[in-house]
Parts: sequence; C-alpha cells; structure tokens
Amino acid sequence: GTLAPGGVYEFDVDFTAADGRDYTSQIHIDSDDVDEPRVSVELKGSGSEDGVVTDAWTQGDAGPADVLFVIDNSGSMDGEIDNLANTFDVFIRQFVALGLDYQIGIVTTDMDEPTQSGRIQGPIITNSMPDPAAAFQDAVDLGSEGSGAERGQDAAYAALTAPLIYSENAGLVRVGSNLSVVVITDEDDDSDIRSSDFAAFLDGYQASPSLSSFSAVAGPTGGFLPCMTLFGGISADPAPRYWDTVQRTGGIHASICKMDMTAILTDLSYVAAGMATEFVLSYPVTDRSQIVVEVGGVDIPYDAGHLNGWDYDETTGILSLFGPAIPLPGNTLTVQYPSAGSC
Repeated sequence: GTLAPGGVYEFDVDFTAADGRDYTSQIHIDSDDVDEPRVSVELKGSGSEDGVVTDAWTQGDAGPADVLFVIDNSGSMDGEIDNLANTFDVFIRQFVALGLDYQIGIVTTDMDEPTQSGRIQGPIITNSMPDPAAAFQDAVDLGSEGSGAERGQDAAYAALTAPLIYSENAGLVRVGSNLSVVVITDEDDDSDIRSSDFAAFLDGYQASPSLSSFSAVAGPTGGFLPCMTLFGGISADPAPRYWDTVQRTGGIHASICKMDMTAILTDLSYVAAGMATEFVLSYPVTDRSQIVVEVGGVDIPYDAGHLNGWDYDETTGILSLFGPAIPLPGNTLTVQYPSAGSC
C-alpha cells in the first residue's frame, strides 16, 4: 500500500506465550523510503503458567422475531403439550419486555395428515393481538392423535418452502427477521431430510446464518436411556438427530422432562430474538471454580440447574447463561478466568 507523508497506518500484533517466561522480538517494516528503508519496532511479551484472562461481550439489540413452533402431537404428548400451553405466557412476556415485533406460527410433527403436513395450525400469532398467550393456548390444543412417525424437520422444511410459504403459511417469515424454529417432542426425529441438510437450508434462509436458529425441547442429547420426571408421568427418548441440528445452527437444547418450563421458555425467547446466550471463551479454563462472571457489573452465580446463572462446558469452551442472567440488549458480559500460558 501507499502511505502519504504524515499518514498513519495502524496494525495489531497478536501473541500467545508458549510457556511462563519473558519474550522479545521485532517487527521489520520495509519500504522504498530512501532515507529509512527499514523501520524496526521492538516487541516485548511475557507468559505465565496460570495467568488471568478477561473476555467481554456486549449484547446486541433484539430484532424482529419470526418463530415456528413444531409440536409433537403424537399419543405420548398429552402432558407435555398441556405444560407448554399453561406456561407459554412466560415466552410472550419476555417478547413484550424486549419490545419485540414478533410473529409465531405452529405446525405439528405429523406429515401423514394432509391438513397438517407443515401447514400452520390456527392463525399466525402477532404482537398486535389483544391476548397472544391465549391465542397460543388455543393453537396448541391439537390433541394427541397425530402420527407416531414424528417428522419435525420435514414439517419445518415444508412449512418454510413452496408451496406452503406462498399460500397457507404466507407472511410468517419476513426479510431481515430473526427466524427461530423450535421443536417440542418426546421422540427423536424421523424425518427424511438429514440434520446436516436441514441445518444448511436454515443457515441459508435469511441473509446471514446468524439470523436463523433451531432449538429443541426434547429428550437427552445422546445415550440410550430416556429422561423421566418423578411426578407427572413425562418421559422422553434420546434425540441425537435434533441435538445435531441444534449444534449446527446455534440454537439451544432443553429437557422436556423439566416440569417447570419457565426458564426454558425464557431462554427460547432470547434466542428467538437473536440475542446471544452462549459465549466461546478465548482460552481453555484451567480451574472452573475461579471463573468470575458479571453482567452490567453485577456478579452472576454458577447454576448447575440452568435456571438463573452460568455454566461452562470444558469440552466446547462455551460459557452459557440462563434465565434472567442472560444480558439484556446493551449490557456487557465480562468473564474472568485462569488459563495456562496466557500472555
């Protein structure tokens, strides 16, 4: 490039120490300046065996939200559907508190019944309705006589593509909105479409992959044993196919076996609004007991129950926030933690 007389060019040098000692080096800048063809800049750095790192993020603004709920209406879902309908006002209250412009459509996992098969059941629910929570309760009153072949991703794909998106489902998804697909089921997916293909389809649906996500309120992410509730008779088989799609699209997974869905619906509302609930730390944490999390300068507690606080996954390096601990738009999250070899 060309630098005019008196001009300034700024650049950053990133340095990660390999071990706990001091380092020196130089950056050499060569040019066609006849008086000073080489400029050398001295660099100094130091590494520590167990340094302290601080990461920070600022929560972005919530945007328009278009949500497609895919609800399993097979014979085993009676209790789960009632639980969702009775607590859905939590989801709506969060949308109202954020001042969101939202639209919500509901389809079932039944791809055998022609009147369902990706078609929105009931009206598209919007913030202009006098009682959107009541409208949702009416819409999810679908009974439990749907097909036992629960094809959630096939249903979502049909709902969002031609011909339905231009006919019965027209108007659900707007250009530039945050598109969130949420499946609620006690079985794994039995769709023809593969999880990888559905995730790629969803990533390309809006102008940016960051505008779309897939979340699942379902059984365990893997293994062979179902989850169960001590009371209420709810159980759910592992759902690894749905979990695969969640991981590929930046959504969240929650256990359908939790009797209190308040925290789950709160987290889903934030994801649907395009707000971050998961944050990748810059370095591996050497001692998770030393993690300090603050939102807007307020300490956030560790919460293994995932109701109101944070948790850290050592395998992925992701710190997750739950419930009221999720930062609101404009709030800053800071995470301080020890990491080996930091500089």
